[in-house]
Amino acid sequence: MFRKFKNTAFENKWFYAFITAVDYVNNVTTEVAYQIDYIMTWMGSFTLGQCFIERQHSTTDAIGDNIIEENLEIGDYVYNQIQRTGYLQNTYQIIIGASVDQNGDDVAGGQLINNIYSGIVLHNFGTVAAANQFIDQLTGKAKSDALVGAVMMPSGFAPTEGGGTSAAKLITIDKNIYNLDSYTPRNKKLFTYPYNFLMVTNGDGNFATFRYEFFRTGSAIGTNKCAFYLYGQPDLQPEFILEPIQYKTDATNQFATSEKMSLKGFPQCAFNIDQYKAFLAQNSSSLAADAISTVGSGAINTLVNLGTGNIGGAISAAVSTGEAIARREAKLNDYSKKPTQANGSTTGSIEAGRGLKDFYFYKQTITGQYARRLDQYFDM
Repeated sequence: MFRKFKNTAFENKWFYAFITAVDYVNNVTTEVAYQIDYIMTWMGSFTLGQCFIERQHSTTDAIGDNIIEENLEIGDYVYNQIQRTGYLQNTYQIIIGASVDQNGDDVAGGQLINNIYSGIVLHNFGTVAAANQFIDQLTGKAKSDALVGAVMMPSGFAPTEGGGTSAAKLITIDKNIYNLDSYTPRNKKLFTYPYNFLMVTNGDGNFATFRYEFFRTGSAIGTNKCAFYLYGQPDLQPEFILEPIQYKTDATNQFATSEKMSLKGFPQCAFNIDQYKAFLAQNSSSLAADAISTVGSGAINTLVNLGTGNIGGAISAAVSTGEAIARREAKLNDYSKKPTQANGSTTGSIEAGRGLKDFYFYKQTITGQYARRLDQYFDM
């Protein structure tokens, strides 16, 4: 508390003082202890030489005008609000990489996917049934070996059929310039770091702190906005990058690449191949030719032996033909009993399965109790 007074019995001068104690004496008497503020009292009556200013009031009180560190106790942080990008946690697409097109025809040469060369084609499926049909179709055409891998990717960044580059998404977050844990401070310095800031995490243990006062977005985005670009890489190992723009710089749409965050680890998928069907598809021509050759040669040998009167030879030739056919059928029977062959790899993600894999924006502040106390301190 502060007071000013005059002792008119001696002179008409204002004295300024800090109140240090107020003690009750009785119903009509209270003792007030105070300490004279010599600087304020005698300001103008003396000339300052070279001085070191320990602390002073800011000329203006706009948010960001005064960001000098105070080294004050600030307590724990609380979250005023939590947001997500809104692009990564919705529906997922099944992306299958193969060396053939959607019709199962071989692809000549490679292509650029997100400006990176790739010799495979990325096929995009919105349902499990559609992905299964594609795998079954390739198996029936003896092209199951063309399958390279499969992955789950957010629909908003899934590649177009064959590949392609997904456009960057603009993410804007409103700056917290209203209250700290429901307390509205008078001194705008409390709306700056370390009392009020934006914390971003990828949900995998990586965190980054962004200061509201360092975002210098213009009218195109909004002066009270924090802006980021979200980039996605559509391939069998998806990766997402979140980069702040116009952060610590006045340049329009300038990226702060040193402040970027990445998000990886999207689910890799295993898929099944029907080995019997694949074997028949891949060996249909040789099986047919082998059957014709076996039966034809056996019939000729039998007829030749019968023509020469060699009954034993004819019987032996017929038995050999039957054995060859039996071995062929036994081989087919063995393949028909084999289990489906698992391909690809399985790497799960609890966050993706729950629809929670995303970048998170936490508007962090000190508690209202600490904010009120510091606000009173800055009033002095």
